Amino acid sequence: MNENLEEEIAALQQQLEEKKTQLEQEQAEPLEPHQERELLHEIVGEQLQQQSLADDQIQNPATADDTQLPDEAASDDAFSGQVQALVNTALTSSVKEAITAAVKTNNAALIDAFHDALVDNLYDELVTRKKIDQPT
Repeated sequence: MNENLEEEIAALQQQLEEKKTQLEQEQAEPLEPHQERELLHEIVGEQLQQQSLADDQIQNPATADDTQLPDEAASDDAFSGQVQALVNTALTSSVKEAITAAVKTNNAALIDAFHDALVDNLYDELVTRKKIDQPT
């Protein structure tokens, strides 16, 4: 992994710890491991939303790529390929770069699928690094 990605993962881990601590204080009990995934999902969602808002400020809606998914079965493979390409970008280059690319598609279904896939991969990475507990 490159240095920038390592920094992004460390920042995500820090945000996760902050949210976890805050939630545990509010609930007065420790979080269950599955709740950490939900918190990570929330953090990545916030990043997607921030990027979307930033793009809305600089992008003219008339020039947005309003790509719609065709209903053909072949489109499922293409869609999955797009999602995987974005996840690969996030895991090999930069999470921010992948988020920016996803948001620029202006395709809500693609962004949502990317969000879920990215969270799954980042969560697995944090479990592998023993930064969060693996659910039983």
